[in-house]
Amino acid sequence: MPSVLSLDTNILENGRQHRTERFELVQREGEKARLVVRRGQGFIITLSLTRPFNPYTDAMSFIFTFSGELTEIGLDLTKNKPHLWFFIQKSL
Repeated sequence: MPSVLSLDTNILENGRQHRTERFELVQREGEKARLVVRRGQGFIITLSLTRPFNPYTDAMSFIFTFSGELTEIGLDLTKNKPHLWFFIQKSL
């Protein structure tokens, strides 16, 4: 299983695509900048892995946190059968 070396949320590119590039969160300097995307639109995340991703043997899932809600978005590319799932749990 490959491990993630780095993750780039492509803040400026995604900001332009989602028309959020002027938001203060996006405009912050360096590591203080935050990704702001709009619901229902795709966005780009670039991962650098320890080895090439093999869709026949590897699986990957992501956990994103949005304003106090845990949202798990999973993407399974194993055995050439793409499968996407979502799990949303409201904070108490």
